[in-house]
Order: sequence, then C-alpha cells, then structure tokens
Amino acid sequence: MRMLQPPELRTAMGFPPSFSLGENTRRDKIKLLGNAVCPPVMQAVLSKLTR
Repeated sequence: MRMLQPPELRTAMGFPPSFSLGENTRRDKIKLLGNAVCPPVMQAVLSKLTR
C-alpha cells in the first residue's frame, strides 16, 4: 500500500498548485496538511455564515 505524497495530499485537500509548504521535510509537510482545513470547505462554511 502506497501513501499519498505531499503534492497529492495538497491537491486532494483543494489547495492550489502554487501553495507552498516551505522547505520542510516530507514528514513535516504531511503533518502540516493533516492539521490544515480544506480551503473549499472553509469557503463554503464562511459563505453560509456571511449571507
């Protein structure tokens, strides 16, 4: 079984390709993405709250 790599995780979560995770290790990038909020989900939540 193969784990998704940081660029694949970034895409799956809805971050744009230009979103940078900095010069971190692969492990740190995965942690950062694991703790992140998916931008499309947050955009949907905020649009409902601000109507």
